[in-house]
Amino acid sequence: MGKEFIAGINIALFVYAVYIFSLSRKYLHMLQLNSYMNKRFWKWYRQNIDGEIQIAVLAGLLIVSLFVDKPAVFVAGWCLLFLFAVFTRKKTSEKKKFVVTARVRRLYITLCVLMILIIALGNIIALRFSENYLVLFAYCFIIAMLAGFKIPFFILANIINLPVEKSINNWYVNDAKRILDSNKNLIKIGITGSYGKTSVKYFLTRILSEKYNVLMTPESYNTLMGVVRTIREHLKPSHQVFVAEMGAKQKGDIKQICDVVHPQYSILTAVGPCHLDTFKSIKNVENTKFEIIEALPENGVGFLNYDNEIIRRRKVKGNIVTYGIDDSSLDCYASDIKITNKGTSFALNSKRYGSLALNTKLLGRHNVLNITAACAVAIELGVAPESIRYAVSQLASVPHRMELKPAPQGGITIIDDAFNSNPEGAREALNVLGNFDSPMRILITPGMVELGEKEYECNFELGKYAAYNCDYAVLVGIRRSVPLKEGLMASGFNENNIIVVKNLKEALEKMKQIAIPDSVVLFENDLPDNYEEQ
Repeated sequence: MGKEFIAGINIALFVYAVYIFSLSRKYLHMLQLNSYMNKRFWKWYRQNIDGEIQIAVLAGLLIVSLFVDKPAVFVAGWCLLFLFAVFTRKKTSEKKKFVVTARVRRLYITLCVLMILIIALGNIIALRFSENYLVLFAYCFIIAMLAGFKIPFFILANIINLPVEKSINNWYVNDAKRILDSNKNLIKIGITGSYGKTSVKYFLTRILSEKYNVLMTPESYNTLMGVVRTIREHLKPSHQVFVAEMGAKQKGDIKQICDVVHPQYSILTAVGPCHLDTFKSIKNVENTKFEIIEALPENGVGFLNYDNEIIRRRKVKGNIVTYGIDDSSLDCYASDIKITNKGTSFALNSKRYGSLALNTKLLGRHNVLNITAACAVAIELGVAPESIRYAVSQLASVPHRMELKPAPQGGITIIDDAFNSNPEGAREALNVLGNFDSPMRILITPGMVELGEKEYECNFELGKYAAYNCDYAVLVGIRRSVPLKEGLMASGFNENNIIVVKNLKEALEKMKQIAIPDSVVLFENDLPDNYEEQ
């Protein structure tokens, strides 16, 4: 077959490489959203595999491989099948944009090297075994299998790059430690919890800003490398306080961040069912969250939410400040809470300042609890009572966390709780929705994720509770909505008022159809791209 055959192999393999790269944006995006963890990436792939196209491509390529002795037929068939796969795959919009970081660029380079190796191997096989149809068939079969499943290349590229990424990350971590060590007078505060940590971070930063120059980790930069990046790019000698939000998905994550930051003050907002798909049990969540308290120095202070039963029953050594609602035995607590559509008023009680009357534009008891946590730390750091009162009055909703977006006269009022779905927070959000004086209350939700074996149970209970606080329930996700719908029905909710849609876009269209003037709509959770049903 000679040169003609080798040219055919090269053209076919080049088309294959183009096919893999046509998928790279989506697959690397999903890898990025899954924290570059191959196990989680593989789980996403298994749940979203586009089976019909996979089978069609695989079967077609196997048929094409029967014509390896006819290069023109082989190349034409191969190209047509790959083009079919590219143009028939599902197009999806991105909620969280794909960020082409230095790590992503390195993955692209590794993918290029892998594709070059495949082409080189194809040439070697073609030169050496050009008359051996069995070998050529086997090679085409392997390439067809890889074409059908695609993902091995992205996982392999990630594995190849891991030593390099680890070395780079270690350099960044050590540089962040150096920067912190150079600022001896910096007050360092760590915040973690199954929920509430982001809100407390924003509230605390605003209140402390009345006295100090404060830097906080932005948005949801709560991983080790997110905290490290904040330190390296934003911490200045002029900063007096550094507030670090610390997230965790497995044991040791909090300790790892504390080993960099070394907080003198730590806040534990809650322990509950969160990321159970990786933690496996509430006990593992508890032990991991308490790493932030165990990391405190001898003269450090821990702030614990004693409204949380798991936190309250755990025995803790060291200096502890307890906080909560309506419990006078605590060091700092809120009482006399009054909630209206315009905001919330309450009394903040502490041993140092007595009782302070506070007002906030924010809604919900959970916001009062989070403000109380922030105030407890502010009191410990000497922020004056009047400064606390003023700062609390100026607090704005944390983006996508019970963020109230009032509508113009006669329009639709939105309660945006898209980034804050957990069992307790979701119930509190439903309470707020239920207390609105509105002719129609609409819930839009896909339910909660990353709850492991408890996911069905928690979403079923959410559905049961939602039945008493909304007039319409728009459930996002055909598969995911099952426990929500069953929970609603178990509480006697009108089935005609339950609407199941595939994605958020369809949910918004349904909302416009059913909403009437002065309706209130609660968006409870919005799934990231890697949890969307494809």
